[in-house]
Amino acid sequence: MLPIYYIVRYTSDRKYFVWLAVIAIFFFIAEFLKAYLAPVLDVMNMTERMQGYMQEEDTASKMSIIRFLIFFVFLLLASFNIDTIRIKVKYADFVLKLSFIYVFFFCIGNIHNIFFRFQFFLMIPVCVLISYLCFYIRIRSIRYAFKIFVILFSFVYMQNLITRDSHYIPYSNYLEYMFTDKPTYNQRSNYNPTHSPYDK
Repeated sequence: MLPIYYIVRYTSDRKYFVWLAVIAIFFFIAEFLKAYLAPVLDVMNMTERMQGYMQEEDTASKMSIIRFLIFFVFLLLASFNIDTIRIKVKYADFVLKLSFIYVFFFCIGNIHNIFFRFQFFLMIPVCVLISYLCFYIRIRSIRYAFKIFVILFSFVYMQNLITRDSHYIPYSNYLEYMFTDKPTYNQRSNYNPTHSPYDK
């Protein structure tokens, strides 16, 4: 990930609508590239080699058109309001460019699920960019609508995340067993699938 710093450091701060076009084009050709690049990765046994780093949700992840449009709107709003954000925030362009790269890596994940791991390193700049937009979108009505969307989306996403399977609820941790014997690994591993009211 280190070369990203140099990409961000030495690229223009004035061509964000070109970046938007590139991101959009790449999203739509990712499925086309998948047909050619995924077999190459399989021949190199990349999936098998990286299996230890993969989680179940990684293999199911995909940059759907809805996810892409949400991120695209974030980047579009930031690009339109970058002059205002620059006045208020010293590193506005740095954060915006890292957010573009995050979405680019998310699109790359559509080629092969191994690549979804790359985006995790750039999630913080995206969150920072969203906070900037909550305060610095010039048009007040759009700013308020954006805040409402972020709040509602966060609650809906959180509710979906914790109830779509037995992974999170019920939740237990070592503090419960601080002064008692801890359950075995198998007991703890099977606790949620046994006790959760949500789909296994």
